[in-house]
Formats: sequence, structure tokens, C-alpha cells
Amino acid sequence: MWYKSWVEVRWRLVLMALLNTFIAALLLDDTAPAAVWRNRLIGNLPIIFAMNAIVLAGSGIASQLSQRPGQIVHPSMMFLLSLPISRKRIVLVRQAVGVIAAIGLMLATSVVYLIGAPELRDVLTIGKGAVFLGCITCVVLTAYAASALLSTVLDQLWQTYGAMGLVAIVLGGFPKARFWSVLLPTSASTNSALTPWATIATGVLACVVLTMAMLLLSVRIVQRKQF
Repeated sequence: MWYKSWVEVRWRLVLMALLNTFIAALLLDDTAPAAVWRNRLIGNLPIIFAMNAIVLAGSGIASQLSQRPGQIVHPSMMFLLSLPISRKRIVLVRQAVGVIAAIGLMLATSVVYLIGAPELRDVLTIGKGAVFLGCITCVVLTAYAASALLSTVLDQLWQTYGAMGLVAIVLGGFPKARFWSVLLPTSASTNSALTPWATIATGVLACVVLTMAMLLLSVRIVQRKQF
């Protein structure tokens, strides 16, 4: 089951890695100051990582893109459901493989930016950088869980549209949802001795609760669904 899930996700991982490489080449070619990289860390990069996760979530147990709008039943899914494996295990293994791929891609891409953009070290210290990656990991997991949940009720095309639209609305339309921004103060507030850890803790807790709730709901839907 683990190998089957990896086979399904590997080409998505390659596609997202190529996309991230293209975006990184464009950004690193631009010798931007630290202030610009601060804005990229607050908005652009987290959204890119969240979109990666949405794609890597795939189509859940459907495994492949259905051929008709609104149709989520694919022949390979019927074979999968006929195996002596519980539906709960099928969902959890598939999501675990996708999550590992999403987090691995995020960390690899982050290393590329750290090596290629020395200005980032003027924005984040090592300690704050670790906390920042922790915050973005929570956001990635939430975006992944949202996509995985939608895969249980929509076909792959509308699942991707729905999850990406949701992430764009929340992260793009509500600045307070980008709770990691408190780690990146503006030059006017650089001398602040205290970081509002309560804001970070609240954001992380909200992401964990949403992720777990959507994960459990995904399992329940698949367990009760009549295919």
C-alpha cells in the first residue's frame, strides 16, 4: 500500500519540484533587498508551499483523474477497495505518503533559498527560521488536509480548484491568517524585544485542530460512502 501510494504521488512530486525550481530561479535571479524577501516570506513562499501540498494530496483513494465531470469512481479505485485493507488504513497511508512528500519538498526548496539568497539571513535568525518553518509546516498540513477532504466528495479537477481557491481566499484575503508574519517585523519595530508568541501559538493550534478535524472527516466519509 505504501509503494502504491508512492507510485501515485511521485510524478506529482516531480512536477511540483520543477515548478518550485522555476520560481526559485526567477526570484534568486533578482537581487532583492532584505525588505523584499521579508514580504516574500510572509506571503509568496507559504502560498507556494500550500499549493504544492494541494497538488500532492492527489485524488485520495480515487487514485487517478476521473474521465467525466462529477465522477470520482475510477476503475483502479474499485480494485483498491477490493483489497483486504480497511478503508481507514487506505486513507491514512495515502495521506501520510503525500504529507511526507509535501514537507520534504518544502524543506528542500527552503534550503535552496537559504543558499541562493544571503539576504534571508538578514531577515531570519536561525531560531526564528526554525519557528517560521514550523509555522509553515502547519499551514502546509492544513492545506493538504483540505485538499484530501475535498477529494472524497469532488473529482480531482474541482477538488484542486476548490482547495486552491480556499487557500487563496484565507491567506490572501485575511492578513491576520498569516500568523507567522509576527516573526518578521518591519524596520520600524525591529527593536522590539518580545515576539508575540501567543499569536503564533494560536495560529499553530488552529492549524492542528483544522487538520485533525478534516483528516477524521475524510476517513468517516470514505468509510460510510457507497461506491
